Amino acid sequence: MKKIIVFMSLLCAVNGYGDDWSMVKERGILRVGTTGDYAPISFINSDGKLQGFAIDMAESLGKALSLKVEFVKTSWPTLSQDLANNKFDIAMGGITHTKERAKTFLLTSKVIENGCGSFLTTQKH
Repeated sequence: MKKIIVFMSLLCAVNGYGDDWSMVKERGILRVGTTGDYAPISFINSDGKLQGFAIDMAESLGKALSLKVEFVKTSWPTLSQDLANNKFDIAMGGITHTKERAKTFLLTSKVIENGCGSFLTTQKH
């Protein structure tokens, strides 16, 4: 299952719009946007550190791609615009699949069941 998740993540990151794969690879950093307010998927723990399922997935993806992962704070109201503005390469953490997002971004299938779905997104070409 973990390999499937990493594979899905890789497809979204490589086919994204913003910085292309060669730029991400050259930079050596995968910028991951997350809200950090959606436990148990992405939240700030009592030590002030990001934690959760999406955070673990992002770290696994970075390791598989030999990239450092840099988390970028976003919010639910600004998530789509932040991604469109290239503030990060991929968004992770309980992101709901909507028709509006599907028009602009690549969305993976659900990774876990949590009432709304957890998706990884990147901007379409």
